[in-house]
Amino acid sequence: MISPIHSFSRLLETEARIRALSTVNALHLRDFRNGVATFAVAVGEAISPAEFGAVIQMLQELHLRLEGTTQTTVELRAEDELTAS
Repeated sequence: MISPIHSFSRLLETEARIRALSTVNALHLRDFRNGVATFAVAVGEAISPAEFGAVIQMLQELHLRLEGTTQTTVELRAEDELTAS
């Protein structure tokens, strides 16, 4: 789950970057409403949700911060993107 996502273009960018990870076999958008995107992700190797969240967090272009994990979920917070001045 990733929130807040305020635009459809941001949603598409986020989805494409996660899908491009070598560990990701499949990615499906399950729900997107009120700025919250819920994805179902299948990974090809044994990786814990905390490890997967840390990998996603390292994608600097997405400005995501790991908020929490359970045995089967990862919750990420989208940080405001910095604007160039």
